[in-house]
Amino acid sequence: MQTSKNIYQFFEQYNGILTTKEINENHIDRKQLNKMAHKGEVNLMKQSVYWWEKIIPDNELSMLPRIVPKGVVCLYTAFLYHDLSNFISRQYHLAVPNLVTLPSYPPIKLHKSDIMDVGAEPILIDNTIVHIYNPSRCLCDALRFEHKLNAEVVEEVCENYLHAHNNNRNQLIEYAKRTDVLAKVLKIIS
Repeated sequence: MQTSKNIYQFFEQYNGILTTKEINENHIDRKQLNKMAHKGEVNLMKQSVYWWEKIIPDNELSMLPRIVPKGVVCLYTAFLYHDLSNFISRQYHLAVPNLVTLPSYPPIKLHKSDIMDVGAEPILIDNTIVHIYNPSRCLCDALRFEHKLNAEVVEEVCENYLHAHNNNRNQLIEYAKRTDVLAKVLKIIS
């Protein structure tokens, strides 16, 4: 039987989070893990995802793929990451193919998307691959959801994208076609 001490070593190995995958691969005793959660020693974030609060990653973005494996960082969170906006949302925004059950922490807002692949790029954060929409996709999403987003943030994203030294107008046009915002993009880049 595994002790709490043994299980804490796995938490340290996996940056404070154990998912079903790590639990199964390492043959971690679920009964012991559930006892630890019941005592409040670790947190059950959602079904079969446990978090030990004593290990907090340097960047919380690195937690997101472990909680929502198919999610892609989008909207306000991606805008801030790419310095397209300085607006800080109270929640992380993730595009997902299907809605999933979420833990109470970290605060996450899901956005169902049928076009997940357009502009999703892998970024290495705290030794974890986090998929995040690139700046061209961010601009398309800002225009696509402008009626749902803060108007000042949409304007800021447009301005910052257009003045960025690394913007890619060919890529922007391609993404604008695939996200149905070509007319809006052509209007702001002309």
